[in-house]
This record gives sequence, structure tokens and C-alpha cells, in this order.
Amino acid sequence: MGLDAVEIVLRTEDEFSIVLEDEETAATRTVREFYELVLSKLDTTPGCASSQAFYRTRRALIECLGISRRSVRPGTRLEAILPVERRSSIWEQIESAATLTLPRLQYTTTWKGRFLWAGLFTASAMVILGVFAAIWFGAGITGSVVSFGVCAVLWVVIFGVTDAALLKRASFLRTELPCSTVGDLSLMVLTLNQPRFDAAAEKHQKLTREDVWLRVVHIIADQQGLDPDEIVPDARFVEDLGVS
Repeated sequence: MGLDAVEIVLRTEDEFSIVLEDEETAATRTVREFYELVLSKLDTTPGCASSQAFYRTRRALIECLGISRRSVRPGTRLEAILPVERRSSIWEQIESAATLTLPRLQYTTTWKGRFLWAGLFTASAMVILGVFAAIWFGAGITGSVVSFGVCAVLWVVIFGVTDAALLKRASFLRTELPCSTVGDLSLMVLTLNQPRFDAAAEKHQKLTREDVWLRVVHIIADQQGLDPDEIVPDARFVEDLGVS
């Protein structure tokens, strides 16, 4: 596709929140065929919602990573396009660009283990100090047993608080991806933002065929600098409308 055609496709995707694959758009020769393709994408079935989630996710990835549209497909592996050294900051940018809630990045097994040991060490140190303090101040056997019991409870509390605090405060260390491919990510995005996609589906249901036609005509006419009256169903993109 030439630059004009690509821009028309991108603007149409933006207008209707749909995904138009390169193979599909390449097969359209007339305005009517392109219009029918758009109509087919506006079907309000669960599959359509999945397509919209993929479109929004892909659009954000392209914008934030500066990669080509063709390089982001459902089967594209996230590891290949999201460098681990900048993944945490880029993830926040993607979420902002998509204006949707994304699944959170996870801690690697290594960091989870470190947090676990940090919690164990902190809690154990507090318990040991408590027991020694009881012995030091002459609490006796009974007092020491009571102190040990109290410290044991504190151990559980301190361990839980320490581990939770580390997991929450060290979010910049999250680098583990929640899924492997862009397609899997878009499905997770759909699940996390289901009400918004339901609202979009309801909006599409209210669009008439005439509404869709007028919007498609406006996009083509504006992109090519043509009078809307020149955009007729059987007009050919290249030969009649000069779309490069």
C-alpha cells in the first residue's frame, strides 16, 4: 500500500476502532469494497470486541515503541519488541497511550525469592531480639515463653508486612511479562476493560449503514482533497481517486 492508502486505513481504524489487516485492504479496489469491509468489522459479536482490543493494544505499541504496523500481529512475541531494560517505564507509556487498563508486569522468580528472604530475615531478627530482650531483663521461664509466643505472632505479621511492602514499593523492578504474545495481551486487555468494549459495541449497534458510508466518504475525501460527491461506490481508488 502507498502512503495515501495507509493513511486512509489508519484513519478508518481510528474512526471505528476496528482492525483492517493489510491482506484485506490490499484486496479492495473500489470504495464499495472498502465500505463493505468496514461494515463486516462492525459486527457486534464477541469476536469484534477481541478485534477492537487488539487494535487498541497494537496502536499503543506502535506509538510507544516506534515500530511499523506490519510488525505487530497477534502472534508477535512481546519479548521481541519490549526490551527488558526499559520494559517497566515503557509499559506505563503503553497503558497511557491505550487509555485502557493493562495487566501488571510481574516480578521475576529471582526478585520474588529476594523479597521472600528479606522478609524472613527481618521477621526472624525481630523475634530473636525480642526473646533475648526477655531473657536479658530476667523475665524468667514463664515470661520468656510468653515473649516467644508474642514474638512468633509478630514474626508472622512483620514477615507479611515486609514482603507486601517490597512487592508494592519496588514496582520498578517488575519486568516479567504477563503473557507471551500481542494476541494474548489484547485478550487480557479485553477482560480488564470489558465494560468499555461493551459500550463501544452498543455504540456500533446504533450506526446505520448510511452513517458508516458517510464517515468512510469523509475520510477518503479529506485525505485526497476531493469533493465528497466524487466518492461514489464504484470509484476505483487508484484509477479514479488517485490514491497512491
